[in-house]
Formats: sequence, structure tokens, C-alpha cells
Amino acid sequence: GLKQEPDTLSDADQNSAFVCMAYLSSMMATAQHANDRAKLRYSLLTEGRANRHDFGLYCFDWQLSYQKVARIVLEFGRSNPVYLQQPAHKLAIRALQTAFPCR
Repeated sequence: GLKQEPDTLSDADQNSAFVCMAYLSSMMATAQHANDRAKLRYSLLTEGRANRHDFGLYCFDWQLSYQKVARIVLEFGRSNPVYLQQPAHKLAIRALQTAFPCR
């Protein structure tokens, strides 16, 4: 058969990696939208007296690459296997909240 290089992914692994990155991309975009919306609502509720940048649902580093986000989620899942039985978004959000706590 064909010999694979150690750094090459099989077709199935490439597909899984693509699905993972697509999922994390949409989850991060949704979380960022929810965060921005919450900041706007906070500003409106305080009639602009409070700095909306002081408030956030999430304090993630929005500039992280999806590979780094995936690594954070995988490491968290390995350290906290109870989250592996929950929906993927709960695992991912909890992993990122743990890595980037607000204040």
C-alpha cells in the first residue's frame, strides 16, 4: 500500500479537521455576535453612562487562530472528561471561558 508521511492526515482525518474548524468558526462568530449585542444592550440600559467595553459575556481573545481554539478545547476536554458527554458548544464555551476568564 501507500506509505503516509507522519505529518499527513488521512482523508477521513482531513474531513474531521475541516468539520471541527468550521464548527469552531461558527461557534466563535456566534459568541462574538452575542457578546457585541450584550455590550450594546448594556450601554442602552445604562443610557450610555457606563462604558460598554467594561462589560462582556465572554472575554475571549477573538484574534486566536482556529487551530489554537481547537487546542484549547481539546486540552480542556482531556482534563475535564465530564464535558465530553455534553453538547459540543458547552464544551467549547466552557473551555474558552476557563482559558480567558473575565476579570
